[in-house]
Amino acid sequence: MATTVTVDDFKSDKVSKKQAISFLQENASVQFLKDQKLFGKLAPIAKGSSKDKVMAALEAFHSDPSAKKSGDDEDLNEALEATKALKIKEDEARKNMKEAAKEDVAEEQVKFTKKILKKEKSTDCDSALIPLL
Repeated sequence: MATTVTVDDFKSDKVSKKQAISFLQENASVQFLKDQKLFGKLAPIAKGSSKDKVMAALEAFHSDPSAKKSGDDEDLNEALEATKALKIKEDEARKNMKEAAKEDVAEEQVKFTKKILKKEKSTDCDSALIPLL
């Protein structure tokens, strides 16, 4: 978002809650977002946070100069590296599970076979072979 979001704009409903949270996520440091509990995906945070909470976070952001994002935000870099490593591990685990499932299907042996016997038509000579008492 190119424009700044002020508390007055947010109070007068010129700016929505999602827009205000998005502004904070783009311009605030990671530590500030974690302290205000606004770090994460936008939709769940906007749904779970109240208007008063976002207003307080905006006031704290504008009053505290250390809350603004710096060029070398170490926390953000650490979070990105941890997320990448976790995603790589999850992808490898999925691949291993798929390969194991394929091997299980290939190794499974057939225990039973299905055999269908056709019923033959009876002829007149069949009845002649049965002894009558």
